[in-house]
Amino acid sequence: MDTSTLLSRLADHWAAAGVRHATPPPAEAIVEFEARHEVTLPPDFRAYIETMNGAAQGRDEMTSDHTVSFWRLDEMEPATDIPGTHRLFYFADFLIDSHRYAIALSPNPREATPVFIVQDTTALQVARSFTEFLSGYIANHDGTIYGRDPTPGPAA
Repeated sequence: MDTSTLLSRLADHWAAAGVRHATPPPAEAIVEFEARHEVTLPPDFRAYIETMNGAAQGRDEMTSDHTVSFWRLDEMEPATDIPGTHRLFYFADFLIDSHRYAIALSPNPREATPVFIVQDTTALQVARSFTEFLSGYIANHDGTIYGRDPTPGPAA
């Protein structure tokens, strides 16, 4: 499924739950984020930020069906609390930080950008890309949302 169609499905999914997406950030904010963290957003994640940018209330707004809060770009932060990892960035959380979702970013937009569930100091891969993560989220896939049967990722 192409990114545009997937983001349209996500917008419909959120609208059905009464969740509004945030105002997209100015292009300069994306450039500044990339420069500050020395990363390049992959095309699917960039399109998401440029069109939806998380929920309107960011960390403070949970989708009613999954109790996941999708953060705005200005709320994203590096996952510095996980020993032995780098370039993981939190973009959402489940049930008020019961666990967080992080995407692997790098300076090279062609590198793999898996998504992880992070709980305490353990990161478990739940998707090979942001596109796969959103597809699993919309489909209510337990492995994507709750980390059941995930592929082990970086850990302490």
